[in-house]
Amino acid sequence: QLNILFDEDNDSFESLVVESFPTNESDDVEYKLADGGFPNEFWSTYSAFANTSGGVIILGVKETKNGLQFNGIEESKIPVLLKSFWDLVNNTQKVSTCVCSSSDVLTLSYQNKKFLAFRVPAATRTQKPVYLKGNPIDNTYKRNYEGDYVCTREEVHRMLADADLNLHADNRILEGF
Repeated sequence: QLNILFDEDNDSFESLVVESFPTNESDDVEYKLADGGFPNEFWSTYSAFANTSGGVIILGVKETKNGLQFNGIEESKIPVLLKSFWDLVNNTQKVSTCVCSSSDVLTLSYQNKKFLAFRVPAATRTQKPVYLKGNPIDNTYKRNYEGDYVCTREEVHRMLADADLNLHADNRILEGF
């Protein structure tokens, strides 16, 4: 899986990622086209990966019924897309927490075309929930198979409770016990 290839100890993960393009999306791989600029659908996947086990989002690839279409990204658009990503990921009105660092973003070359790969690590317990639009309810996502799904109210409340360092489950007095 691509997520493993972004291991910090791996010196040549760029070539491994390119050689290992999975033929379809999965729990930890998502493809986005990025023809009209930075794709807005990127952010639900970012939230879902951060709230589950992490994953890799690759821009410039379209998943079709017949397999992957490697459209690529014009080289002149790569700096614009990267600037958009960093501006948006650090805007708390767009996404609550930036879980990525510079080493999590790669420009890849494959079949004489350019692509952008974003490794989204799983958020820490205290960073969760990673949500969109400044509101965790209805804007927090989780990843199941190849889809991003809105978390239930209960799932969001559980993440918020787990993140609260002042609320220690072992220190609570339970009535009747």
